[in-house]
Amino acid sequence: MQRLNNWQKNPQITTIGIIGGGMGGLFSGALLAKIGYRVNVYEKNQIIGGGLQSFRRDGVFFNPGMHNFGGYDEEWALSHIFRFLGIKEKLHVMPVDEDAQEIVWTDVKHCYRFPRGRVQFEKYIVEKFPHEAKGIHMYLDTLYLVANSFDNFYMKRPSFHPEAAKYVDMKLLQLLHHFLSDEELIKLLCFLSPLCGQTPSNIPVSLYSMLSVLYLSGEYRFVDNSLQLANALKDVICSQGGEVITGTEINEIQVSNAHVSNIVATDGRRFTADAYVAAITPKLVYSMTTEDVARKVTIKRAETFGVDCSVFSVYIKFRKNSFPFVNSTIYIPIMDDDKRKAPYIVITTPPVSNQGRWADTMEILVPVLCDTFDKWTNTIVEHRGEDYDNLKKTMAKEVINYVAKYYDILPSIQNVYTATPLTIRDYYNNPQGAVFSQMGLYVPFRTRTDNLYITGQSVLFHGLCGVPLTAILTAESISGHDLMTDIRNITTECAH
Repeated sequence: MQRLNNWQKNPQITTIGIIGGGMGGLFSGALLAKIGYRVNVYEKNQIIGGGLQSFRRDGVFFNPGMHNFGGYDEEWALSHIFRFLGIKEKLHVMPVDEDAQEIVWTDVKHCYRFPRGRVQFEKYIVEKFPHEAKGIHMYLDTLYLVANSFDNFYMKRPSFHPEAAKYVDMKLLQLLHHFLSDEELIKLLCFLSPLCGQTPSNIPVSLYSMLSVLYLSGEYRFVDNSLQLANALKDVICSQGGEVITGTEINEIQVSNAHVSNIVATDGRRFTADAYVAAITPKLVYSMTTEDVARKVTIKRAETFGVDCSVFSVYIKFRKNSFPFVNSTIYIPIMDDDKRKAPYIVITTPPVSNQGRWADTMEILVPVLCDTFDKWTNTIVEHRGEDYDNLKKTMAKEVINYVAKYYDILPSIQNVYTATPLTIRDYYNNPQGAVFSQMGLYVPFRTRTDNLYITGQSVLFHGLCGVPLTAILTAESISGHDLMTDIRNITTECAH
């Protein structure tokens, strides 16, 4: 799909500087570049991608952030965006097992294998819980009702859906108890909680309904590594004359008379553009500006808004041909009854090129509280001391032994690596080390300047479906044009 040189755009803006080369910055940069802007992205780390980053150990890739995603099929926004950017055919992804997209354990005796599709999913659950058949149907009807009220996920302009309004502000656990009484079933249907970074009693129905519908429609995983998407977005930016500049941490946004004149890196370099997009946590954005760019109440909320839960990650390299590849996402209950944490551990055996019978690796994400490693808050990577290393080893051993109650992994382990919330804090620039940072803060796209905009998961929704949608809306704020409708029309016409 060719560059849209004649596409309508704001004539006052030609160049755009983007702070942050994570998912939000790269999607915003690629979309803006595609419609004719000159974009430069400034990323503090040497590796771009944020949650799309991958690292290599023992000759294999591990993916700290992006493990699985939904919304890749044709009707969803993500598919339209990928096709508009010309990258969908370049990505190497694998659908998970249709008969067992998710394998969910509620304890060591009870295991459930969720099939793809609403009809198949409902039939399977009703067979397991026939006494809850009516409630299951009403619960799923409500999830789809609420999810379908968010028109953006179908690349449509938002409209009012009064029938869904009464559920939008409810919490997941509240909704489940509204329709169901079986506690085993209620626990089971909370399986996507780790992907929200919150507990079932705090997860908005609006968020959980969209995740549920996306994942029931089809779940996918990147083959080899998720960094391929970050590199594909970078290629779009560079192909249109822009740059993605790594090792460049922006720590100041120069604002005067409600206008950004330049941004300043930690080494003193200054960068200028006609407009700027901050694709980092709003708390950091507001702390970097030389004059207030948002209402005081918004700034205060950003300063105090935090997420309690993060993850402790265990990465396992298997011995060759020793542990079978599982083409599903596995959920097992957490090791304690702490109600402040999401109730499931998430396990994957990531696919590789020419994936065969055996898994190369396993990735285990364990919900932990952000303050678990507070003792080392003021330390830096590789300088945290013996106590820190010993705690990681102890936690990893406990996690592995716990998972071994469900899957016989101990004889297959060759090497083990770990990451803590401090790793997330340092590499993703997320305060407190929260996986989803300030997701759910819902700050405006526009600031109180005429040329500074905000994008990312804190504005609207998180994840591989939510962040690109936010990028579209940010691009629309800059250009003043209905980009969403244009993308849908162009990609739909090309598909036919």
